[in-house]
Amino acid sequence: YYLFLREKWGLYFITLILAWITIEQVPLLTCLLGIHFVLKKPKEVLSLIRGPKLNRSLVSLLTIITSIICFILSRQVIASFPITGELMEHYKAVQNFSVLGMKEDPIYMPIYVLQHPDRAAHALLHDFHLKFLYLVFLFAPLMFLPIRNRLSIFALIFILTFVLSNHGPY
Repeated sequence: YYLFLREKWGLYFITLILAWITIEQVPLLTCLLGIHFVLKKPKEVLSLIRGPKLNRSLVSLLTIITSIICFILSRQVIASFPITGELMEHYKAVQNFSVLGMKEDPIYMPIYVLQHPDRAAHALLHDFHLKFLYLVFLFAPLMFLPIRNRLSIFALIFILTFVLSNHGPY
């Protein structure tokens, strides 16, 4: 984010690539970050029609496109190593969401939560005191200031997935 604001594009894309190779879900976050930048100034994106030049709008669109490509490629690489049976459930960590009632890939959790809000409420109440303390310990040292930032919505999406699980470390 800092490199984007300072318009240091080389370091920005190097940082994106390094983030992408850490874990396969990071391209989803960087895609949301690119969407945030596009929605922040949509008129600049329309100005790219006149002539593309390396500015924030073009880099935002490149971030979205490359993030989607990276996510698709990472899913294909993972699919090329066939994991079957009991190991697949362990790999996808389906057992961590048993309180939610999910039996499929956790990537579909937003759809599942929208279809089953009663189970989502039950999952939120599971070990609620521990989840509440975790959020307090996470944000209290910073006086809850990160919540006021618009970008924190992306982090809160991932925190919500952890809060919906029954896995202790989450």
